[in-house]
Amino acid sequence: MTLSFHPEFNSAELLALSKQKPKVTEAEMLQAVRTLLLGLGEDPDREG
Repeated sequence: MTLSFHPEFNSAELLALSKQKPKVTEAEMLQAVRTLLLGLGEDPDREG
């Protein structure tokens, strides 16, 4: 995954974009991480 910078946006536009609501919820992100860990054979409930 690469992060990209768009120089065509000015600072006000970037600030407005940063305040937008994420397209997925935190719960959905946490579930995705659990799924990835399980897929890798890891225990997502272990400490650390």
